[in-house]
Amino acid sequence: MQESVKKLAELKMKLVTATEFRPVFDFFFDHFGENDEFMQVGVPQPNDQLQQVLGVCAGQVLKKSKVVMRNLVMVYVAEKQFYHGGGMFNQMMANFFYFEDIDAGLLALADMTSPGKTVIVRYSLQMLSEPRKPSRN
Repeated sequence: MQESVKKLAELKMKLVTATEFRPVFDFFFDHFGENDEFMQVGVPQPNDQLQQVLGVCAGQVLKKSKVVMRNLVMVYVAEKQFYHGGGMFNQMMANFFYFEDIDAGLLALADMTSPGKTVIVRYSLQMLSEPRKPSRN
C-alpha cells in the first residue's frame, strides 16, 4: 500500500495541474486499475451526491436529460478520502475517481460501439450558490 499511497499523491497533483485529462486517466489505470493490492484497500460505499454529479456530467456529455446508471460500483479509501469506481451510464462504460479533500475528480465515458471514442471530464461536487438578485440602483 505504501507505494500506492505515493502514487495517489502523484495522481492528485496530476489531476489539479492537468490541461489534458487522458494522460491523468492513463496514470490512474496504469497504477491503480490493475493493482490487486490497491483494490483490496477500499470498501464499497455509495455516495449519493457523487452519484448525482456523475449523472449530471454524463448527461451533459451525452446530451441526454436522463442517464440510466447500471452496475454502479463506488469504492472508498477512507484513509485517503478517495473514491473510485465505474459502471454503465446509458450505453457508455464509465470509470471515475474523486478526491474529497480537494473536491475534484475525473469521469471517463467510453463508447463501446466506437472503439477509441472516450470523453473525459473533470468535475467537482461543490454546490454553486444562487445568483444574487440585481440591485435596484
